[in-house]
Amino acid sequence: MKCDIKRFLRRRFRSEYDAKELLLNCDENVCFIPEEINRELMRNPQMRDELEFLVYGDETEMIRRYGRRARNAGRIFKPRLKVRRVKPEYFRDVVSVARRYGINISEQDMKAIALAYQEGATLVTADRKMKELAEILGVPVIYTVGEEVSKVKI
Repeated sequence: MKCDIKRFLRRRFRSEYDAKELLLNCDENVCFIPEEINRELMRNPQMRDELEFLVYGDETEMIRRYGRRARNAGRIFKPRLKVRRVKPEYFRDVVSVARRYGINISEQDMKAIALAYQEGATLVTADRKMKELAEILGVPVIYTVGEEVSKVKI
């Protein structure tokens, strides 16, 4: 049992690390987040500060947190995390396919898949059911608890 827990924690920690690394690539790649998920994350003060920097380039909290070395971070790191509304027709498609295949996931997870589908983007997730549904829809997926993400070309 102890080995299973240790293996689980290793995978979870690596997944979280890999997801953050991919988010840092949002200055080279355009990244998207559904507005509903953005609203939820903005309720968490720590997430709000980081999202404000990634979405709007507001470096105020980054400077407070990291000092002078964070000055001009907005000029060096050009954040390209875009908040987007999911178009209803894409959401309906995702819901329909989820029902047809008996995949039970939250509305927010379906919106994340729908946004990737809508934008022709790659979905990044650690959720196996999201991965499966996205693949059925033909949405490219980076599964952060699957293969080693550092070896995946984005």
